Amino acid sequence: MIKNEMDSIGCFWGFQNESFTTSHGARDPSVPKILVVLTDGQSTDSMATALMADQLHRAGIKVVTIGIGQNVRKSELTVIATDRNHVFTADDFKSLATLQKDLQMETCRSMSNAIYRLIFF
Repeated sequence: MIKNEMDSIGCFWGFQNESFTTSHGARDPSVPKILVVLTDGQSTDSMATALMADQLHRAGIKVVTIGIGQNVRKSELTVIATDRNHVFTADDFKSLATLQKDLQMETCRSMSNAIYRLIFF
């Protein structure tokens, strides 16, 4: 589904309709569903991206966006993310490690009292 450019329609559809279902390992509705989107580009269809992001939000999936490099559009990251607090940027892939603490804080805030552990490889 993912190509060299951001194929947001197919990608987001797959997350909502496949990845976050109980048949694919999702837990009961009390367990938060968090999607982290990393991109170093822009969507090929910004209107479709906005519609799919809205569907993810309505499905209760928290979306965190991370734009990497100079070719991202911050306004698009904001549309995709659950809210402005879920938007992050990094100058390059090497600097992603500096975002780790901020990401842990924001994703764990979304989880309320749930046990969490965000791991970076």
